[in-house]
Amino acid sequence: MTTHTVTGRLVLDDRVAPGRVSIDDGLITAVDVDATGVPEDAAYIAPGLVDVHVHGWGGHDAMGDRDALDGMARALLRRGVTSFLPTAVTAPLDDLTAFAERVRSWMPSAPGDGAEPLGFNLEGPFLADARRGAHDQMQLRAPADVSPETIETLTDGLRLLTVAPELAGATDLIGALSRAGVAVSLGHSAALVDEARKAFAAGASSTTHLFNAMSGFEHRSPGLAVAALLEDDAYVELIADGIHVHPTLWELITRRCRRVAMHGRRDRHARRLGHRPRYRGPERGRHRGPATGRSRRRQSQSPRPARDHGSRPYSRGPTSGSRGARRWPRGSSRDA
Repeated sequence: MTTHTVTGRLVLDDRVAPGRVSIDDGLITAVDVDATGVPEDAAYIAPGLVDVHVHGWGGHDAMGDRDALDGMARALLRRGVTSFLPTAVTAPLDDLTAFAERVRSWMPSAPGDGAEPLGFNLEGPFLADARRGAHDQMQLRAPADVSPETIETLTDGLRLLTVAPELAGATDLIGALSRAGVAVSLGHSAALVDEARKAFAAGASSTTHLFNAMSGFEHRSPGLAVAALLEDDAYVELIADGIHVHPTLWELITRRCRRVAMHGRRDRHARRLGHRPRYRGPERGRHRGPATGRSRRRQSQSPRPARDHGSRPYSRGPTSGSRGARRWPRGSSRDA
């Protein structure tokens, strides 16, 4: 047995405290809060992030080739992400099928010095035209217009899918995927509140970037955002960069919701940061992500505190994510 101890400032559920972590054969066996021998400026120690919505990172496109996936995995690990879901955007169904096959075949040989792939995420093509953002209008589809056989080719390894609940066939698709263990996130939608509630009742468990590219708080015609905030068992995602959603709403969201996935922009990319159900505010909290599968429990040290983590897969709801190398059309607003 190989044993070693890491000392520093521990990022815990409710505070940051000096202490040490004991590791036996690569597994964390003890976490002890103890200031003895820990310098005040010691490195922060936090569990790794689980990134379930990432279109690219480090100059690598999630929909690229195996080399791009290798580079993306290694670049994510350097940012404290220990497992992730490569995420596709709306594209021709043949392209999405090829993406799914490419990720599936790549996963067994993914680099050991990179973040571990847990499957893949599809943001599209089942999105509403009225709230498509920068997704390709010509490639949008209603679930009812896609054969079960085609959908079946996508489900092996699929861990998370965004669906607009008002589309024809959406409720049936949500129910079928939920029963198959795939987490469904509602988004890019103009649904009314009753349509959204039916989708949550059918098995949807999250939203994709709350308020952005979805119907919201119109007082006479509430939409998906209201349904999400009223759904006790659902996760919501929030792009907390101060631009996509006004900071005044953050407190409302975190007061109402027990499950929040926080998104923050860094440079031209987005880092989506997850939180545990007992969320305590935008500066702290942890969360275990939804993706099923084996996860190596790695540890991350950083000169700055890692605000969030997801050290093991969970059964539902998105956690962290990063928007990376894919370029969106000039002048478009992807998450408007």
